[in-house]
Amino acid sequence: MCGIIGYIGNENAIERLKNGLQTLEYRGYDSAGIAFFENDGIKTIKKAGTVENLFLNVSNSTFSNIGIGHTRWATHGKATDENSHPHSSQFGKVFVVHNGIIENYAEIKQTQLGGTKFKSETDTEVVANLIEKNLIMHGNKLKAIYETTKVLKGSFALAILFNDDRQNIYFAKRFSPLVVGESENGNFLSSDVLGFIKYTKRYVEIEDDCFGKISEFTVEIYDKNCKTLVPKTCMLDESAQDVSKQGYPFYMIKEINEVPKIIVDTAESYKHQKILESIPQDFFENIKRILLVACGTSFHASLVGEKLFKAIGFDATAELASEFIYAKQKIGKDTLCIFVSQSGETADTLKAIEIAKKFDAKTIGITNVPTSTITKRCDHILPIKCGAEIAVASTKAYNGQLCALFVLAKFLKNKKTINITISNLKKVARSIDIKHFENEIKPLVKAVTSAKSVFMLGRDFDYVTAMESALKLKEISYIGCQAYASGELKHGTIALIDENSLVFAFVTQKQIASKTINVIRQVQSRGAKICVVSQLEDVLNDDLIDYKIKLPNVDEKYMPLVSVVPMQLLAYYVSTTLGNNPDKPRSLAKSVTVEWKMSS
Repeated sequence: MCGIIGYIGNENAIERLKNGLQTLEYRGYDSAGIAFFENDGIKTIKKAGTVENLFLNVSNSTFSNIGIGHTRWATHGKATDENSHPHSSQFGKVFVVHNGIIENYAEIKQTQLGGTKFKSETDTEVVANLIEKNLIMHGNKLKAIYETTKVLKGSFALAILFNDDRQNIYFAKRFSPLVVGESENGNFLSSDVLGFIKYTKRYVEIEDDCFGKISEFTVEIYDKNCKTLVPKTCMLDESAQDVSKQGYPFYMIKEINEVPKIIVDTAESYKHQKILESIPQDFFENIKRILLVACGTSFHASLVGEKLFKAIGFDATAELASEFIYAKQKIGKDTLCIFVSQSGETADTLKAIEIAKKFDAKTIGITNVPTSTITKRCDHILPIKCGAEIAVASTKAYNGQLCALFVLAKFLKNKKTINITISNLKKVARSIDIKHFENEIKPLVKAVTSAKSVFMLGRDFDYVTAMESALKLKEISYIGCQAYASGELKHGTIALIDENSLVFAFVTQKQIASKTINVIRQVQSRGAKICVVSQLEDVLNDDLIDYKIKLPNVDEKYMPLVSVVPMQLLAYYVSTTLGNNPDKPRSLAKSVTVEWKMSS
């Protein structure tokens, strides 16, 4: 969940740590800190709060050619200065930043570090002290790291400084992302490529259970058997390289404006079946069941996928990754498991992949990050061409995931007509008018902020859009908005609706529109205000409707791609009206790389 950055080279590390942490702050912003060599020793500066807050305490004249940094999403221990990373060992020999969670840290404290004085409540400080203990015992830094990682349970990406070595930054990795960036002016360590993208496009992926060190111009990597590995240098995709706001006040509004382009780019990437045809033909043979597994917004995309696959005759189910872990699913060689994750690092989803593999299920990952863990664990990957998505609340990636699912469904039904679907998706993209939607939702901002309660209603595909819309409003505006299937309103929920309620009704499917209209009448009879989101003229022309959001008239089955966009915009404008930062909602981070049950 946290972000780590390291740099060693012939330029100022402080500047590069600052830039890296600012870019990685979407991974957590409870606290931030840096450690760097100054004169003959290592200096640490760390503060609760944002990266900006941290660098108020760092002099502009500070120079060092080597350092590590961290931006934190708190798990073990509150967001305080003391719990901020980097953490040092008791005798100051070792300094560590950590992304992940050490499950057995309490046990290690008790059994191996008795008598050690700890300064924080974190699991990470245990790692620093255990490395120091092993260093004193073995006298070799790489050996000390190796022996430490052997006893750690859980996930970790570590960047490590030793107080007597200003020529190297050491690292270790298991189940948490870590990449090396190679440049003419030095080398980087980072949680992802965005941490060094301003300085280099060359990177090396670090595999699980590997450790090693980087110097100014060298990279040494060892596997779990201490065998030397040859670093494989890759180049970043052009689509991942723009991390600027391009003049927008926040990343979120920039990313919503990119939705039409994302739909086109993702659809185009599947043209002529190049991606899908790279998958062996027999991979899709004898599939009797499809399971879609994901969390959060990606789960809502999976619910759309479930309906798409059912429509072409498959036994399909969307399952929350956190529940899939415990569910008694019938999984076997005839099961295709599709794992959907924007970051490709979601801990629950990665755990679900492990389970699917144990039962010999076929696996496909849908992700936006080609360097992510999911790309290594699934049999095949369907990419979405969204570029960097920095705002914590996912918007354009959701639309990209839907595109990939539409294309895959068409491929499984009739791969010869896949280009028709691609063409249709591009038409849908051209129909999305962001300025029109902004004008439509302006009157609704005040209505949402003044309502005592807000509800989202819909049926079938519209119910999925209602859920995703409610999630957006909750996560960045902190408004307790609830989504319900329209037909379920009368089974208890209508008791909550009164004259202080605002109800959004999604009505995009003509055959079942009348059923949702009946529910609208029931809601109106309780005094609630109604906003209809629809492209259907007879619905929009209803004089009894208080607010309307008019959608473009596209094929109904593609409406999930369209109807969610004005609601993304609404959530954004409500959030900014309330004075929130929509890019950095409280208590959240972009990539949930720890299992929730482990958090404290």
